[in-house]
Amino acid sequence: MIGSTSGNDLFFSTAAEYPTSALKVYFKNPANKLDSVAPSVEEDATAGKHFVYSIPALRANDTCFLKINGVLSNTVSYTISTINPPCNAAFINSVKIDNDNTIAYKTGDIATIKK
Repeated sequence: MIGSTSGNDLFFSTAAEYPTSALKVYFKNPANKLDSVAPSVEEDATAGKHFVYSIPALRANDTCFLKINGVLSNTVSYTISTINPPCNAAFINSVKIDNDNTIAYKTGDIATIKK
């Protein structure tokens, strides 16, 4: 997440505004109740440090909510498709952050959110 005025990463810059523990992802679990997780942090040479969250493939269309220190920050809607046998693997094929345009998504893509 990038600060809209500062242009700095809100969690991973040298002057980060928030600790990584401040971000939580809320989603509906199999019992259709709201649940939350702290996304893991990964780092690679291309993207640097970033959050990673594995979306549960419970529904073909679903939404999760990002909260910073308990305050709603963003809404992420996504669609999931399944590759037919022999794999039966689920994958994300589109992502929409807040009311912005839908992003065509492929495995490994990283979405940058401006706040």
